[in-house]
Amino acid sequence: MHLSISCAILLPLGVCSALLFTSRASNAERPAYPLESEYQAPEFRELGTVPGQIRIRGLVGLGSHSHRDDAGSFATSLVSQGVVEVMTTAWVGVRTTVVASVPLPDLEDAPALFAARIGPSFHLRPYERIDVGSFVDGGFSWVDPRREASGFAPVLGTGITMDISISSYFAWHLELGVQGGIRSRSGEAQTYEVFSAASGIGLMF
Repeated sequence: MHLSISCAILLPLGVCSALLFTSRASNAERPAYPLESEYQAPEFRELGTVPGQIRIRGLVGLGSHSHRDDAGSFATSLVSQGVVEVMTTAWVGVRTTVVASVPLPDLEDAPALFAARIGPSFHLRPYERIDVGSFVDGGFSWVDPRREASGFAPVLGTGITMDISISSYFAWHLELGVQGGIRSRSGEAQTYEVFSAASGIGLMF
């Protein structure tokens, strides 16, 4: 009987003491964890290449425009490009390029070239503000449409790129590229090359 009464009195007191100790312990100041920074959530940034992204660019620049009507004949040209790129992953995309290479006014003898190409693009630094990459593509060009000797020729292109993200939607694009093609003219093979350096603003969404 006395044991039952003692338990009935001491048990509530023990529970109250345990709850009070737990409350004081939780309110006590805890020392800083030395590796706390390693467990912080990374800062979210909508920059660089991401899967499903569409990138549109308009570029202008100068090129070294060669043609082989005469051996070793080169001309300086104004190069403009329109590029649409769809990212299939953060590292690989499909790129469509339309290029116009027009000789400067004092070089009227050199032919103008217009081309449309498509191929894969590769990005080495996705999700980053500064991205570098490359591309390889192919298509067809319209050679010298201003003259009677104009015609179409298959072309291949390649180059290296750099993108600097200004915001989540805009980037400054720089590109070094080369395009080459060959066609038959008067029964002889005639080759064309364009070495270009261009830059411009790109839209990403």
